[in-house]
Amino acid sequence: MSEAGKQKAKQKARSQAIHWEENLRNRNQRDGSKRDGSPREESQRKENPRDRSRVDGEKTEAVLTDARRRIVDLLKREGPVTAAALAASLGLTKVAVRQHLQGLEALGLAEGRPQPAAGRGRPSRAWTLSPSAASLFPDRHGELTVGLLDAMRQALGQKGVDQVLQKRARQQTRHYRSLLPSPKASLLRRVQALAQLRSDEGYLAEVVQEKPGTYLLIEHHCPICEAARSCLGLCETELQVFTKALGPGVVVERCAHLLSGAERCVYRVRKAR
Repeated sequence: MSEAGKQKAKQKARSQAIHWEENLRNRNQRDGSKRDGSPREESQRKENPRDRSRVDGEKTEAVLTDARRRIVDLLKREGPVTAAALAASLGLTKVAVRQHLQGLEALGLAEGRPQPAAGRGRPSRAWTLSPSAASLFPDRHGELTVGLLDAMRQALGQKGVDQVLQKRARQQTRHYRSLLPSPKASLLRRVQALAQLRSDEGYLAEVVQEKPGTYLLIEHHCPICEAARSCLGLCETELQVFTKALGPGVVVERCAHLLSGAERCVYRVRKAR
C-alpha cells in the first residue's frame, strides 16, 4: 500500500473510532438515566474482582505511605519475616507495623502465614509479599518483548516473524477453545466467556449488546501495547483467534483500535448472515 493509501486508511480508522466512542457515550448516558441508584439496582451490576484489583493496582503506589513503602521493600528483600522482626529493622513499634501489614493485606499486597510458636507464646505470622505486589517494582517485560521481536525480525525476516505469530495464534485458539462453552451454546454466552478469559489476561474486557444478535467485545486495556506497536501482526492475529475460538458461523470485526487513535479496542461479534 502506498504512503497516501496508508494515511487514508489511518484517517478512516480514526473517524470510525470517534464515531463509535460517541455512540458508546450516548449509550452510557441513556443507561445512566435509567438507574435509580438503589442498592438493588447497584447489586445487579456484576463486577469482576480480578478487574477491580487490576485497576486498583495502578493506583496502589500513590496511596502507599513512606512507612508502608519501607515495609514493602524489606519484605521483598527478606520475606517471609515476622512483624516483630520488621519492627526491629525499621525502628517502629510492633503495633504500628501490624497496622501497616493489615493495611497492605487489605490492598492485596501482603500475605501473613501462621508459623509455630517458640514455646508457649501465641503463634506468630510470617509476612511476605503477594504476587500482586510485583507491580510496585520496575518491570521491563515490554522492553524485553520489543527487543525480542526486533531480534527475530533481523534473524528470521518478516516472513519468519509472521510464521511465529501464526503458530502462537493457533496455540491461543486451542487454549481458548478448551475453556469456552460448546459452539452449541448461545453466542452471547460464548462472547461473555471470552471476555472473562481476556480480563484474566489483563484486557479489562466487557460485553455490550449493540443490537439483537450483535455484541461488542470491548477491551479497555492492552497489556501488550508496547509489543503491538512494534509488531502490528499481534493485533491482526487477534481477529483470527477470536473468530476461530468462537466457533463456525461467527463473524468478528474490529470497529475501534487503540493503536489507531481510539481509547480502547472494540470488536463487533455476530453470526454470519
